[in-house]
Amino acid sequence: MKSAPAPADLHAATSGGARVVQIFGASSAVGQSLLPLLRATGCALVASSRTPPDPLLRAGLRWRRECLPDAAPPDPATTHVLSLGPLDLFTGWLCRLSPGGALRQVVALGSTSVRTKQASAAIGERELARRLLDAEARLAHECARLGARWTLLRPTLIYGGEHGLVARIGAVAARWHVYPRPLGRIGRALRQPVHVQDLARVVYAALDNAGALDRAFELGGGEVLALAALCRRAAVAGTRVALPLPLPTGWLLHIADTLRLLPASAAMSRDSLARMAQDQLCDNTPAAAALRHAPRGFDPGRR
Repeated sequence: MKSAPAPADLHAATSGGARVVQIFGASSAVGQSLLPLLRATGCALVASSRTPPDPLLRAGLRWRRECLPDAAPPDPATTHVLSLGPLDLFTGWLCRLSPGGALRQVVALGSTSVRTKQASAAIGERELARRLLDAEARLAHECARLGARWTLLRPTLIYGGEHGLVARIGAVAARWHVYPRPLGRIGRALRQPVHVQDLARVVYAALDNAGALDRAFELGGGEVLALAALCRRAAVAGTRVALPLPLPTGWLLHIADTLRLLPASAAMSRDSLARMAQDQLCDNTPAAAALRHAPRGFDPGRR
């Protein structure tokens, strides 16, 4: 695999003026990958999160312990605000800000769930899609009120950190040397997982990028694979010896709950499993053209 391009090579058009960047979710896996790119540009950095970033990444930034939506307003000199966490909490914070200051762009992560879960038979998933859709509308509205431009990034299944489905499958395989292998339609359903480092590069590339202003982009990984294959490769990344447990739908639901492969917020049910049996893919072409999004293939062994 080719090495990542230097930070200066990731930019398209940039406008004049020094950057003062505030990041929400700096301690997240995406945030930890993004901080070195930003630091290399020499911009002033303010990192907001509930827990501090890795000590090796804290040099050259000011860290604030705070949570959305109750965080303090940004410094008047702040030119960019980046949101790497829940979009609804972030837009709740934006609603509290007053116009004025130097803010010129907001870059926020959403989710392709706004599209894939809209017609789900599961009430909880439809409600999640509705909240995301409302948050996207608020993002555009509040940025217009504040006189700032916005860029919304909707990733598919994210991997590469210590949390998420891929990491949990690897952890279960490392401990028990088994992993669940879904059968039937769910096992054949296609996924397009995207690595946290590729997301960080796109967030960085969006800054002051004329082609990214007031636009939303879906972001998938560079490889499409069946869910059964995803589970196998995630397990192998966790341990060399992992035996598959072929599971039909009912047992898959039970095992996933027992092993805590999915967060409590997933509210898994037979209705949501029916949605999981559908392909969940996106078109990377717009992001490739505007943001040079060239994601790697599925590589669960890389952190």
